[in-house]
Amino acid sequence: MYLHPQPENVPAAVLLAAGGSTRMGQPKALLSLPDGRPLARAWLDRLAERCAPRLVVAGAVVAPLAALLGEDERLVVNPRWADTGPVDSLALAVRALPPAVTRAVVSPVDVPPPSSAALARLLAAPAPAVLCWQDTPGHPVCLGPAQLAALREGPPPAEGLRALLKDATCVQSDTPDATLNLNRPEEWAAWITPGRGR
Repeated sequence: MYLHPQPENVPAAVLLAAGGSTRMGQPKALLSLPDGRPLARAWLDRLAERCAPRLVVAGAVVAPLAALLGEDERLVVNPRWADTGPVDSLALAVRALPPAVTRAVVSPVDVPPPSSAALARLLAAPAPAVLCWQDTPGHPVCLGPAQLAALREGPPPAEGLRALLKDATCVQSDTPDATLNLNRPEEWAAWITPGRGR
């Protein structure tokens, strides 16, 4: 249950964190930043600046993620996380959103959170929109009414999330972090080197 009605024109957010983190060797959502916050909490804190409600899709790890949640945050569990993809988790989350939601910021948890300014630019752009570094699309993305309706009303696209982003607006990121994938311990270690991790 949500604590507040959906504010008018406020986008929701979906953080995809259902995977098994096999290459990392531990749950990526729970990796600790230099300030002690888990990566998932850092994402939620950034999204809380502009998005409500905020949904986290869990699968391989549930209870530790549920313990991180605060006001206007909810866990959605994908029981088939091991044999479905991120777009299936996204569809579960979108169907759990209040009907009044017409925009949603979406990202996997295993990428660096954007800056406050980059998030603001993403939300100011026509949806669908994607945060890019130069010409390379990255994360997060912002889905609009048409994309949310497609996920609510039909099966998840076989081509994945990018099928929903045809002709998406490319919004420039402050740094190449938008295109990073934090899948392996060495990638995580490089990103949290002082001066990089947020």
